[in-house]
Amino acid sequence: MDKMMKAIVWNGKPWFEGLSYEDFPVPEYGGDWVLVRNNVCGICGSDLHFFSGMQDGRFPAKNLPAVFGHEDASTVVAADPATGFKPGDRVAVEAIHSCVNFGGTCPRCMSGQFHMCDEGMTHIGLPYVRMLPGGYGEYSAVHKDKLHKIPDNVSLDEAALLDILVVNVHAVRLGDPQLGECCVVYGCGVVGLSMIQVLYAKGIRNLIAIAKYPYQAEIAKKCGAAHMVLYKNKEQVVQDVMALTGGNGADQTYECVGGSSGAINDAAAFTTRQGKIVMMGIFAGVPETDLNTLFMKEISLIASNSYGMSGYRDEFAIALEMLAYKQVDHNLLISHRFKPEQYVEAIEAARGKDKSGAVKVLFERD
Repeated sequence: MDKMMKAIVWNGKPWFEGLSYEDFPVPEYGGDWVLVRNNVCGICGSDLHFFSGMQDGRFPAKNLPAVFGHEDASTVVAADPATGFKPGDRVAVEAIHSCVNFGGTCPRCMSGQFHMCDEGMTHIGLPYVRMLPGGYGEYSAVHKDKLHKIPDNVSLDEAALLDILVVNVHAVRLGDPQLGECCVVYGCGVVGLSMIQVLYAKGIRNLIAIAKYPYQAEIAKKCGAAHMVLYKNKEQVVQDVMALTGGNGADQTYECVGGSSGAINDAAAFTTRQGKIVMMGIFAGVPETDLNTLFMKEISLIASNSYGMSGYRDEFAIALEMLAYKQVDHNLLISHRFKPEQYVEAIEAARGKDKSGAVKVLFERD
């Protein structure tokens, strides 16, 4: 096949200047590595952080130029028969690759917690330890252990959102909410809206969603939230949650905001004594945290980073099973579709939610 492909390429400079649509080498494949054509790819908020120049020393951009995109649903183009895949197979790409996929044997990966790899996590479509070109390019090379065949009743568009769903599966496993508990989902971007669906699938019905925009609150209701709160300021959001819980506060809060927000401190104020806050957002800099409130109320602050194994099962496989059994509805979360060559319009829509009403923006190829 042609050794070059079309891709949206980032050169490390801020948006707009940093991106271009151009020829890029097709990644090498063979053996355990399968070549796939990326039919659908989502634009993730982490991509936008890089393009806006918001990365810091904790998340340095390496291996430039880079082809982003880690929310991929693809079709197999070339594969060794020993991999168990053949051309034409529809596959969901599990983006996290760790040292074991490159011959390593670190203890965390060998125990199944590959997202905590001692050698550093390689993420398809993110320029960290290695650069594995992602779904912003036409083709990707993916390790056979990181491909999942898509059931016939699941569309490629739906499968592209699995990377979002699985981080919520991991977070709910860590939080372990119990039937009858009240859970708050703080933030109704695509992660928060997906989180509502996961909690609902687990049987949680007393769900409070905190949204920034009215359109997000409407979708949150469709996803299973019983109560919606529109954020204005900390005082108002704390007052509203306390009123909805009869003054008791939430048993668990799933923080899906991050950035420069004060979401953790807000959550500490409206989470009940001996409750839990599950932190999923990545925060800018070193935020000030109200440790005294967490201490006095004996609130557990749990960090949830990516996903791994749940017992002997891959959490990505669990998420795909939930999607196949219609326990979640990804069609509620897809708001915009663009061709890759329309990357300027697509990224502007993803960046400007207040104007575009974006939830999840997809790139689609014919």
